[in-house]
Formats: sequence, C-alpha cells, structure tokens
Amino acid sequence: MTTSPLTWDKTGSEPEPQPEPQGTWPEPMSDDAFHGLAGDFVRLVLPETEADPQALLLAFLLGFGCMVGRKPFYQVESTRHGVNLFSVIVGDTSKARKGTATDRATDILSRVDADFMATRKRSGLSSGEGLIQAVRDPREEDVQVKDKSGPQRFERQIVDNGEADKRLFVVESEFGSVLQQSGRDGNILSAILRDAWDGKPLRVLARSNKDSCQKPHITMLGNVTVEELQRLLTTNDKAVPRSAGHQIGGGERLIQEGWHGCSPFCVGENPLNSGSKNPWQESSCFGI
Repeated sequence: MTTSPLTWDKTGSEPEPQPEPQGTWPEPMSDDAFHGLAGDFVRLVLPETEADPQALLLAFLLGFGCMVGRKPFYQVESTRHGVNLFSVIVGDTSKARKGTATDRATDILSRVDADFMATRKRSGLSSGEGLIQAVRDPREEDVQVKDKSGPQRFERQIVDNGEADKRLFVVESEFGSVLQQSGRDGNILSAILRDAWDGKPLRVLARSNKDSCQKPHITMLGNVTVEELQRLLTTNDKAVPRSAGHQIGGGERLIQEGWHGCSPFCVGENPLNSGSKNPWQESSCFGI
C-alpha cells in the first residue's frame, strides 16, 4: 500500500491508504511537487473536491503559465524555454473527474483575470492554420490606390489587424478529437503544435494562407481516457522526440493515479521538484 502526499480524508486529518500501483505506474508526486502558490491552491480546494490533486496541480500550472505570458523564460545556450506547458490528463470517464480538475483551476484563475479567461481560453483544435489564425500578427499588403489623374501606384496598408494578445489557453475536454484531426492526410496541426510548444514563429508556406505569428505563447490542456488514447495513438506519435511538445507515449514518465484513477502523463521531470530557488526556470517541460 502506498500513500500519496496529498491524499487525505475530507477532514484533512489522516492520509488514506492507497492500493499498490499496477503495471509500471510510478510513485505519486512527492510533497515537493506541491510547492508555493500552486500547492497552496491544491491544498485549499482538495477537501472540497473529488478531483485528483495531481490533475489540479497540472491544470493550475498550465493556466498560470499561459496567463503570465512570454516574459518569464530560461535560456539554455541558444534555446529559450518559456512557461507555456502542454499536458494531457488521462483517466477513466466520469469517475476520474478530469474535467472537474480543469474547471476548478480555471475558476480561480478567472477571478484573477476574468478577461483573459473569457477571450483567450479556447477549444476546438482542428487545423494548424486555425491555431495560427487565433494568434496571428497584423498583415500588410501592397494595395492599389485609385487615382484617375496619375499613373497606377500601390501603397503599403494593413489589411488584417491580427490578434494583439499572443497568449492562447487551449483546453480540449475531448483530446481524442485532436488526435483524430492531426492524423488526417495533409493536416499540419501536429507540426504547428510542436512549434507552438517551443515558442517558435508559426507560419504556413502557402500562397492561399498568409497568416503568421512571430512570438506565440500557447498552452494546451487536454483530457482523454486510456482506451481512447491507446486506440488513437499512432506509431509516429510514439516516435516523436521528447522535445516535441505534446508527445504521448514512447518512454515518458507516468504519474501514479490518485483517488479516482486520474493519471496525468508527464514528459521530463517536475520543475517544482528540483530543489532550485527558481523552480519555474529549471525545466521547459512538465506535462506532455
């Protein structure tokens, strides 16, 4: 029997014994993971919710990391590591309370910045072009100026004002649909998401689509069942290197399920479990 550090009864008095993990499930997160403000949030709501503490932590970190924008980052050689995170919470339908954890985190973050949650929280990923459109930069074109008295001439004008806020918090309650869309022939969603994870410029080299974004700050939080994930995961998905944002499968570390069988998948080590004075800057990757 194992005990998760934040698994206690609703009075918060004594920890409840947990069943031994099955298969290759590792130990639950240690108390070090629930550090600082994020840990305070989990401890505050845990006695009043059925959501898994680890899912609560991930949802809060993703929402907060998106809200603070591109300014906080850590430089490793020539690579910039931002605080935009990608994570998919995997658990059984209904009893895992995946959506409950997401709603709890977004609710409290909405009280911090209601406008951000109202305008920059989106769902419905279907194409790479659509993702770029949501954070596109202003676009200029040479427009012909009508002048009957003179020769034909062109002026540089803004034809699309774009989106001023480059932050985008993508929440997909049915992540299986994202996997299905990205698996279609000609769909570039997976490639664009990988660039978004790295904070790289987003663009499509096509004459029919001129949208682009030089400095995106995109976070993605998804929910899916184990069965659906296994069914939709392709060999290519499993082979993607860890640096490619939303990798699933292929050797990443799994987080032990908590009360309700909710198991967030995780690439890399927990940045809050590093012992550093600046844990936010220790890892670019916590989640998928």
